[in-house]
Amino acid sequence: MSFKRSAIVLAISVAFSSVANAFIDTDSDGMPDGWEDAHTLIVSIDDSAEDLLDTDGLTNIQEYLAGTNPLDPDTDKDGVLDGSDPWPTNSRYRADTDNDGLPDFYEYLNSSIFRTSPPYLDENTAADAAYDDDSDGLTNLQEFLAGTDFAVSDTDGDGIDDGADIAPLNPAWYSDTDSDGMPDEWEGDNGLNVGVDDSAANADTDGLTNLQEYQAGTDPQSDDTDLDGTNDDVDIAPLDPVNSADLDEDGMPDGWESANSLNDADSLDASVDSDSDGLSNLYEYLVGTARTNPDTDNDGTFDGADIWPLDPTRGLDDDRDGLPDNWETARGLSAAVA
Repeated sequence: MSFKRSAIVLAISVAFSSVANAFIDTDSDGMPDGWEDAHTLIVSIDDSAEDLLDTDGLTNIQEYLAGTNPLDPDTDKDGVLDGSDPWPTNSRYRADTDNDGLPDFYEYLNSSIFRTSPPYLDENTAADAAYDDDSDGLTNLQEFLAGTDFAVSDTDGDGIDDGADIAPLNPAWYSDTDSDGMPDEWEGDNGLNVGVDDSAANADTDGLTNLQEYQAGTDPQSDDTDLDGTNDDVDIAPLDPVNSADLDEDGMPDGWESANSLNDADSLDASVDSDSDGLSNLYEYLVGTARTNPDTDNDGTFDGADIWPLDPTRGLDDDRDGLPDNWETARGLSAAVA
């Protein structure tokens, strides 16, 4: 598991907080107080437009929205500053030679070098981003953004082409009769009306609309999906019955802080690097690494420098090509040349 997971988790956390309005923003600068505290910003001053902490080319508000760390100029440790990195939270993707929106590494893996049959992508051909090589209604760029297969018209094998499939990665969900953004199958399973746009309704009166429940993965018929005593709209982890509250709003659940000997009333401990491994406590929580062990997977590489901090078989990637150094070396490839 890589830093990509931390970015995904943080993005989900940010998105859910925005959806539920479950945060305090004293200075109304678009950044929650807890997030500002955790990253040593000032909660009483609008510092959203500043880029003083890591001078990476992203303002504080851009860092928050992108899920990057305003204290680290290179969040994903790929050698490219966040402000210049098209994918600042994914260490595998750092360049786009033809500026077509498709990362070079993604195009490289889908080129004639690796694929045994067409279609192929080319990191030096911008036009291929606009192609619809599998004729499913999605361009290759849209396939990349959606996570679908650009060479397979029906990625999830549910009989519906990706372009017409409301959930192209889930074979159980594929239609949306009322075009309300919620799959008919999900609506039916959750007692909603598949023929009426009820996306803005709030069936369980928990503060989340039906559409927000779908996006968050919560139950639209239960105000407390994980049955932890905290309503979904104010639950920092509405699908986790162990972690429900975050009193100091520092991004770390009280339960996790307690289990890790941190203070759930002190938001400043989120920015502390307790084990001096290059990751703050907040990022240890997001990545899933140990707060008091600088090398969680015991592979000889500190978590902050480890591209895969939970996988002992992979650690360094000196040329930042997405291939572990040890894997390249074992196969006679150069770990110094991307």
